[in-house]
Amino acid sequence: MNFFFKTITALKDIQTIGVIGGGTAGYLTALFLNKKFKYKRITLIESSKIPIIGVG
Repeated sequence: MNFFFKTITALKDIQTIGVIGGGTAGYLTALFLNKKFKYKRITLIESSKIPIIGVG
């Protein structure tokens, strides 16, 4: 079993998960965690002082 799945298994006792940082990576991480752990509270924290960077 690799590190990722050991970490996911260890989350069974945790009720709230915080994702620090928005943007594409933060949003996709929060969405993945929300889908994987439907009964946990997922909180996304992002700065209101950092402007949106339009990439692509």
